[in-house]
Amino acid sequence: MPRRMSRVRSPSPAPNFMTSKTTIKGEFACTKVEQLALLKGAIVSRPALETRYDRIIDWNGKLNRVQIKYASGKTRSSGAVAVKLDSNRFNPKKKKHLYDLSEIDAVLAYIPQLDKVCWFGPKFFVGKTSIIVRIAATKNNQKKNCIMADKHFW
Repeated sequence: MPRRMSRVRSPSPAPNFMTSKTTIKGEFACTKVEQLALLKGAIVSRPALETRYDRIIDWNGKLNRVQIKYASGKTRSSGAVAVKLDSNRFNPKKKKHLYDLSEIDAVLAYIPQLDKVCWFGPKFFVGKTSIIVRIAATKNNQKKNCIMADKHFW
């Protein structure tokens, strides 16, 4: 008796995964940082597991655990962007978790309006929920307590 041929099913279409705008912006910022690091002669490594830092940058003889941000957050004043630092991603109780020195060494913020990356050390991120970065001079020429982007370009 001849065997019955079973129907060959065509593969089901790939699932339609929606990637959030936040994820896309974050990956874009990471790509910009990696590109700049290569131009500077730095070595960039990615952690194998999920961690609080995005990359390890071997630069100037030091390994830096860096958190990379896409800095286009709106602020109340024109000429400034906010770099959001708080996160509840690793916290199931949804309590905001701030960065400290045991987790990261620096925050690198890609500012799309300038197409530049800023490097911020611990004094700018430890225990803070955001960094307000001036990308243009203030209208009243205030300089005190302003974090000017051009002073932190990497």
